[in-house]
Amino acid sequence: MPPALVSGKGGARGAAAASRGGASRRLDEASASWVSSAASGAAPISEGGGSSEEGGEPPTEQPAMNSDGVAPRVFKRMNERDPYRLLGITRDADYEEIHGAFVYLAEEYAMHEPSREAIDVAHDKILKDRMMGRAKSGKIKVKGKGGKNVEVYDSGNRTALTPLLNRMERKGDVKPQTIRRNALVFGVLAVWSAAIARVADPTVQMAIGAGACCYFLNQKKLENAKKDPLLWCIVQSVVFLALGFVVGTVVPAMLPDSIVLPEGVTPALLSAISALASLFVGCTWFK
Repeated sequence: MPPALVSGKGGARGAAAASRGGASRRLDEASASWVSSAASGAAPISEGGGSSEEGGEPPTEQPAMNSDGVAPRVFKRMNERDPYRLLGITRDADYEEIHGAFVYLAEEYAMHEPSREAIDVAHDKILKDRMMGRAKSGKIKVKGKGGKNVEVYDSGNRTALTPLLNRMERKGDVKPQTIRRNALVFGVLAVWSAAIARVADPTVQMAIGAGACCYFLNQKKLENAKKDPLLWCIVQSVVFLALGFVVGTVVPAMLPDSIVLPEGVTPALLSAISALASLFVGCTWFK
């Protein structure tokens, strides 16, 4: 074989090997560039010298990193509206439990600003709610024997209405669905009483209303883990029924003769409507 031909084949093989070696080096350099850019959070450099922002798909937004290069933890309950649920405590928690939950969560999610802000707001709301409750009822929650939460009276804030106010729910504690449900039940009973007022006294409707009030009060106590017996719910329902019946009986009798009631509105109906209204308020806004 002529030497020139052999030399030509050898040169071709050398050129091919050099080409493969160059391609391999370029591939290694490109891989290293992508790994480096992914670790630093920067936009990868394209082979033409520009970033992926210049033509092609936009870069994926990277989460903010702390000084150690680690993304901060996000609080999963940061969008919870109930401040007690957000902090993971019950509504009868004392100040030590509230403060302990706040400090723990604040330290755990200190690097994530929205989470820390939600925790701070929930803590402030609970403290404000407790201060308003103390001013309203004159009672303070403290640790008693055995670590149990007990309530003691603040003599400086106690008034004649304190016992009554202690049985009332705090503002915002009554759920809207509870109000709608109770309003529907007692509204139906009131309409039923008005429909039969001309032919019968609404005694059955008041009895049903008292039973519904007792049931709703008992359910509320079970939800709040209260240990009041069922007998106490029955006593409360009877008190609300009697109070409404007395008001509905006495007030119309005190009206001047110039005020004439519409046809079909009997004294028994007024007493029944007043009793149902009292039962509605009692089982909705009282504990």
